[in-house]
Amino acid sequence: GDWIWTDRTNDQRTNSAYDLAADLRDLRITADDRYVYVYAGLSDIPNAVDPSPTVLALAFDTDRLNGDALENWIGDESGTGLNSVGTNKCRAERLVEISQDGTFVYVPSTSTWSNASSARAFVGKTNNGIEARIPRTTLGLPMATALTLRVAAAVFDRAAANPQSS
Repeated sequence: GDWIWTDRTNDQRTNSAYDLAADLRDLRITADDRYVYVYAGLSDIPNAVDPSPTVLALAFDTDRLNGDALENWIGDESGTGLNSVGTNKCRAERLVEISQDGTFVYVPSTSTWSNASSARAFVGKTNNGIEARIPRTTLGLPMATALTLRVAAAVFDRAAANPQSS
């Protein structure tokens, strides 16, 4: 089945000329035995060339261990943390950023961003959505196995959409 989440409208930051591009409206995630599929609906993705491209950032906590020492942040250098309070903390084994520049994955064990060239993504300026198909192996997930994940999502406008360049 699909996991579907709906966000409040107009709760984005307002310090950018492209602030509506960072308003996440809904997020849908599903998977089959080979891929994880993601759809993020946004308020607006500008048709004009955006000097700060819209980036969908996803954090995948694949083992759901509260105390592990893996990544507790999302959005590269945005300063955004994951569940800093509470008992069910999200600690990501994989961080993914999707933009018009491609799909990039951060693996904590190597401390590097890499281009997930086997992933497919589309940033739709007509339908104001971002769609992606990410191989389970890219996320460190076994093939053809049912499992439960923690997922955190955020949308950003950033000066460099390719995290390898920042």
